[in-house]
Amino acid sequence: MKLSIVIPYHNADAWVGAMLDSLLDQDLPSEDYEIIVVDDGSTEEPVTLRRYAAAHPQITYHWKENAGQAEARNVGMDLARGKWIWFCDSDDYVEPQILGRLLAIAEGRELEMLWFDAVYVHEDRPVPAHSCDWEAVSVTQTGWDYLLHPPAKVGMAVWRFLIRRDLLTRTAIRFHPVTYMEGRWFITELMPQVQRVAHVAACLYFYVQHDSSVLHRKKRMNYARYASDMDQYLTVVTEMLRDPALTGEQRTYLRLRRDYEAYRLLGNVFRYCPVSFSETYWQRLKDLGAWPVMTARGDRSERMTRRLMNRHGLWMVGCRLYHRLHRLPAQVLGWLCVALLVAGCSHRVAPAGSTGADAAATKAPDSAEVAAMVQWSTPNEVFYKDIFLDAGIGLTPRTTLYAADSLGLSLEGVSFPRSNAKPEEFALQTAILSGSPEDRNGRLLYPDGQPRYRLLLVNGGKASEHSASLDDVAREHMRQFVRAGGSYVGFCAGAFFGSSGHETQPVFPGYLQLMPTPVRSTGLKSVYTGMYVAEDSPLWAYADFGKDRYIQGIRHNGGCFPESLPEGGEVLATYDYPGKASVHRQPSAWAYKADAHTGRVVLEGSHPEEVRNGERLYFTEALIRYAADGIGTVSLKGLLENGQPWIMDQDTTRLGDLQCHHYAVYVPAGACDLRFTVESPADCDLVLRLCRDSFAFPSQAVYASGDTGASQQLALDALEPGVWYVSVQCLTTVTVEKTAYGQRYSGRTDVLNGVPYTIGVSWNLREHGR
Repeated sequence: MKLSIVIPYHNADAWVGAMLDSLLDQDLPSEDYEIIVVDDGSTEEPVTLRRYAAAHPQITYHWKENAGQAEARNVGMDLARGKWIWFCDSDDYVEPQILGRLLAIAEGRELEMLWFDAVYVHEDRPVPAHSCDWEAVSVTQTGWDYLLHPPAKVGMAVWRFLIRRDLLTRTAIRFHPVTYMEGRWFITELMPQVQRVAHVAACLYFYVQHDSSVLHRKKRMNYARYASDMDQYLTVVTEMLRDPALTGEQRTYLRLRRDYEAYRLLGNVFRYCPVSFSETYWQRLKDLGAWPVMTARGDRSERMTRRLMNRHGLWMVGCRLYHRLHRLPAQVLGWLCVALLVAGCSHRVAPAGSTGADAAATKAPDSAEVAAMVQWSTPNEVFYKDIFLDAGIGLTPRTTLYAADSLGLSLEGVSFPRSNAKPEEFALQTAILSGSPEDRNGRLLYPDGQPRYRLLLVNGGKASEHSASLDDVAREHMRQFVRAGGSYVGFCAGAFFGSSGHETQPVFPGYLQLMPTPVRSTGLKSVYTGMYVAEDSPLWAYADFGKDRYIQGIRHNGGCFPESLPEGGEVLATYDYPGKASVHRQPSAWAYKADAHTGRVVLEGSHPEEVRNGERLYFTEALIRYAADGIGTVSLKGLLENGQPWIMDQDTTRLGDLQCHHYAVYVPAGACDLRFTVESPADCDLVLRLCRDSFAFPSQAVYASGDTGASQQLALDALEPGVWYVSVQCLTTVTVEKTAYGQRYSGRTDVLNGVPYTIGVSWNLREHGR
């Protein structure tokens, strides 16, 4: 047996198929490798996993009591029969047709470990550009050489390595039973024992970052466990530092590694744990010798934060301010403390054994450290237009919206006959919402799946008829619109359509399931109801509804109310209709936002949108503004590096009309002659922007290219060291013509499928002291 692939598994049936498919599509005979899946006590039936194991003899399934991912890997290691072991995760996937080539390199170089590259993929987002250069194999190094002088980006995740099984047998190194640090801990202990390791410059592993992942859930309850795991890891590194056989360079590396993890620990405890917890772990780091943290690392903001950490009294005050005031007020006061009490009147705290010269010569952070510094996502600010109005087949025809006019919001949409639509009208609606060769994603989405509009508003009418007029692709585009950060407003039929179902079918496939609860019909036809705005309703931030909180005379025709609200759901207003007890005081307007990445869903069971003035108009405006302010986040496409361009030429990576793509780059101290460039083979106008502390939206950019055309450059003599954010925007867009059904596009319709481009940065480094 040449290779054993070990996969820990726990309630991952929704994702494991992608990993197994990629491992089965390989250039190695099935009898030469095995796939060992260790189920760590799943509470859900592994239907997909069992199906694959039954169909493919090289896949074996082993169940064990729940004890954590680390112990599952240990079990898989004990079961492995192959000469080589590869530890993979159940919710990722790998490049096809690679196993034979990997083994050929590892065997040909007589290696103990083969190291390769990975691609970080965010769930529901396009795969970043990547490359595979099988000829680019590094010189063979020892494990210490790998840590001290890596030929490429240092990787500490176990799925980056092909490992000889006899190395693991000889060293007896196992995974420690922790949740957050088991991979890094394993590699930290194993690498100093390795005599022969090499790197191949091929992106072979696709690490999928799920919002539901243990490692990515930012909840307070998880950070207590995170802190405990980190504490154990730092203790091990401290013990390694006591080895008298270490060289000075090796000792410095371990000290820097411990310093970085201690800094991350303090930062996370500061944000997510009570002040008493912060005090406990500050003292623990001091006892370990991991405090004070090194201040001569990172950009200016990070260095100031590290100095604040080294002032115990100020750090505890900062913790209390953060948890009492939270966010901006705490940050303002915290930085004021730093400016007054640290930068001006205190000496720099340096770690034991280092000098000012050592600090000045500290190398720039590696890619993992840069990734920890950057802000990966932020609420989006740039869209093609504000509102897409869906008044399609089955809905009340409308091409205007009074509230959009009064708010000054841009609007496009579709409006077709409510019933008896012609075949050509069905075809046109499909082309607009599902897509066509001219616009593969339809009007709602950009090529990369991001929302093209800020908000999707679905009109009243007949939800079931409208749903039947749409195909599965159109409905999925609407769901993707909200998943990717666009908000949704539904009036009457639109409220039905945005829900999970109705009283007779709680999960109705034709509905969008954006609000994960069913609705119940009021049974009221052609009546007028009153509404009370809830006392704690967020709508008060947008309009004053008077002391009585009452809105009178809103038309209602077969609308709905929710049977229940999901966790995080909000009641915005309630019906006032004493004549029907089952409806009276039920929610008439309600909202839900799944997480920071998704858009807000706002549903209203009646028709306030039909009125052009007075409180009913203000109420409609407030609903729309609350939805629009609940848009989700846009994420970085990646991290730029000196001389390494990003090529965005795939169908799902291209740049749409008026869309911004965002990147970040770490500019080291001494960088000069900087050149930021973007170029497209398409005939289009691009603009390149830079911002120091936040995403480079047009409103925040510090630098912007000023010319027109598809080739743009920003040339700068120098920039302040640290993280800079870069954006590229396509200014070329379609020509819009009004029609009876809404808008027709003409002119530059080619940009609907996006323009390919290449973006990059380069710089030189000044010699030290010059």
